Amino acid sequence: MSEVNRRFIEESFPVREVSVHSAREKNIRHGHISTLHIWWARRPLAASRATAYAALTPPPTDALEWQKQSDFIADLSDWDNALNRSLLDRARRAIYAAHAERLSAELGRPVTVADIEAGRVPPPRVLDPFAGGGSYPLEALRLGCEAYANDYNPVAVLILKATLEYPQRYGTQMHADATNRHGSIREHLSHQSQSVPHSLYLPRLEPAPKAANPLLAAVKRWGDWVLEEARRELAGFYALTPLAPSPKWGEGVQETPVGYIWARTLPCQ
Repeated sequence: MSEVNRRFIEESFPVREVSVHSAREKNIRHGHISTLHIWWARRPLAASRATAYAALTPPPTDALEWQKQSDFIADLSDWDNALNRSLLDRARRAIYAAHAERLSAELGRPVTVADIEAGRVPPPRVLDPFAGGGSYPLEALRLGCEAYANDYNPVAVLILKATLEYPQRYGTQMHADATNRHGSIREHLSHQSQSVPHSLYLPRLEPAPKAANPLLAAVKRWGDWVLEEARRELAGFYALTPLAPSPKWGEGVQETPVGYIWARTLPCQ
């Protein structure tokens, strides 16, 4: 393999540091995609982000740079840095620089990071043929790559769409405008695979207000619809229960049960 195609992960990798961050993720619930739907063998985001970066950047040339690169990968895999703009910008620039060097050699003409950012040449393309819960393609998007995710299981496909496609297609209006400027989201013909060509992380855009997020509004609307339908159908089984009079609550106070203990009686033989 030529030196221009040699990558950091082929030479070394900060396994211990990334493993610590990956193990920590198991205790994180708020904001983690694992809460979207339970999926077995879900890959940690920390490991996915770190390996994606290490597989797309070249190895350093001296010992000091080796240590700096290893420390950077360890910092990049930290959950607290998942949305760190400066860190992700630095990672993206390094990935684009390596990709530009490779494209320059392949095309026989100079290709720059600015060419990739402007869409004149495609960013690195990452394919996960067994994407499952979507950890790896999600992190590839976060690093500015063009991610292709595929899975045979239809449940995994729905998780992938909700993780990778729907936030970009139906998310904030500002993100939708950015997608229209840079190109549309392409899909494979198969209903069990999809392509998301642009980065999930858009550093030049400020977050849109919640009111401008059509996806959030749609999820709330249909979630409320399901809740009301369930209440209507199950009202006869989970009726309001009058409480006994008490000095604290007073007469006629009612509450809605939130849980029942189901028990079965077996007569002794």
